[in-house]
Amino acid sequence: MKIYVCAKFLLGEVSVVFSKYPSSGGTAIALHRGGVREVVASVNLKAYGYPIPPQDEVWLKGWSENEGVLEALEKAGVVELTGLTIPAGYATAQHARIIGEAKKEVLMTQ
Repeated sequence: MKIYVCAKFLLGEVSVVFSKYPSSGGTAIALHRGGVREVVASVNLKAYGYPIPPQDEVWLKGWSENEGVLEALEKAGVVELTGLTIPAGYATAQHARIIGEAKKEVLMTQ
């Protein structure tokens, strides 16, 4: 699935790639350009003691190099931000549901 991103360190068309975190089994979202991973949009919060969300839900990081990525994912119809947040180190992770065609892809590939 391709989307357009206008973020702090990433501008242009990217591929949204879904996988699983090896340590937790939670869904991971990365943005690739030219076959190279540019940004990991999701965050694995197992180390902070939080439960792993269902397969079609993720915690996203919108700080530092990811500024603008969450908004791009939402605008493209990949995720719907729920408004829930939790502390993740010195920053705050935002909860999102994977929606639409992206949700179908996640449920089929994992």
